[in-house]
Amino acid sequence: MYKWYKDAWVWYAYLTDVLWKQGLTQLDEVTMDQFRKSAWFTRGWTLQELLAPKTVYFFDKNWRCMGTKDDLVHEISDITGINTVFLLFEPDKAESPCTRNRQCRGHMPSWVLDNAGVRDASVPTRMSWASKRQTTRIEDMAYCLLGIFDVNMPLLYGEGRKAFKRLQHEIIKQTDDESIFAWTADLTMTGVLAHSPTNFVQS
Repeated sequence: MYKWYKDAWVWYAYLTDVLWKQGLTQLDEVTMDQFRKSAWFTRGWTLQELLAPKTVYFFDKNWRCMGTKDDLVHEISDITGINTVFLLFEPDKAESPCTRNRQCRGHMPSWVLDNAGVRDASVPTRMSWASKRQTTRIEDMAYCLLGIFDVNMPLLYGEGRKAFKRLQHEIIKQTDDESIFAWTADLTMTGVLAHSPTNFVQS
């Protein structure tokens, strides 16, 4: 799925819980507050929809375009905790303000973006991006991260939290990033592997 999103020319994100008032040419504070609280940013599967495509257009419930991922990058970064370096794809736009959002302060310097990519982020950092997200099925909390970590494994619905352990085993096979063991646990947890992305919330 991640590759499918990444190869997409453009991606549309439809936010059913956001309504941009008619007659306004700029996003007002009420609309932006709804945008920040949208359930779209809390779902596990939408994380790859945000990160993988080069261009993402955000639409409100009436299909009015609120802007692109580039236009809203600072808001999205504040909402998700994802550094703008991992959200932007076009270095030539990095130092200039957005065309839609007049309040944009400009993006990250182009030199920062030269080698930046989602998979350049550390394992705990990528895990932290999913730490406040939810999925309907427990297993999907692991499966929705497969593309973000560039790993493959069978989807075995019914295995519960074992799916996240299997995901970590697959990650360990492909990387020497030992920071995967740098997670936070409570006193009731044991073992060297985390139980869920929530254990990386402080990474």
